[in-house]
Amino acid sequence: AAAPPRRARLVTPAGPQPVDHREQDLRDHALLLVRAGLLDGPALLAAMVEAVEVQLPDTDATILARVWLAAATQQVVEVAGSWEAVTDHDRLQSALAECASNGVHVHQGITPEALREQVATLEQSGRGVLWFHPEAVYVALDTGVLSMSLRHPNGVIPAPQDAVVIAVLSCMERHGLRARWHEDQPQVATWWRKRP
Repeated sequence: AAAPPRRARLVTPAGPQPVDHREQDLRDHALLLVRAGLLDGPALLAAMVEAVEVQLPDTDATILARVWLAAATQQVVEVAGSWEAVTDHDRLQSALAECASNGVHVHQGITPEALREQVATLEQSGRGVLWFHPEAVYVALDTGVLSMSLRHPNGVIPAPQDAVVIAVLSCMERHGLRARWHEDQPQVATWWRKRP
């Protein structure tokens, strides 16, 4: 009789095992969310849980989300200790508050869907609508350039010489931020450093 086939032995390679790229992507995503600071509390956890559920569906998404968010927060806290007393983000918030006080509707880190809902409820009032999406914040984290959108209340893109454009750019400059009108939108030189 033929001998039974021998089972192949599983050989475990020596040394540390490579991290699953999905796990590394999720750790990076947690760090991105914490650095951006657009969400907090339950909203931040919910966003991270959703990401984990998509990438690692057979895990306890809530536990992993909490662990990775905690690690990301600790990392950002440590880095923030070396930031200047007044960051570009602080200057930007002051500039945006001034814009809002002068009749410009300001929406920070808003999704396109949420923006449509917000704008639909606005009366044809104010000097304009100024906003930027989360993706613009993610870019500003590492490039130091924040691209915004500015419209008249009726949705029309203003011309470079329009009063609302001059007012917004001047406001940024007054708060120590270089700004320009580029390809029909304001661009501000600002490193997005929001303290956790």
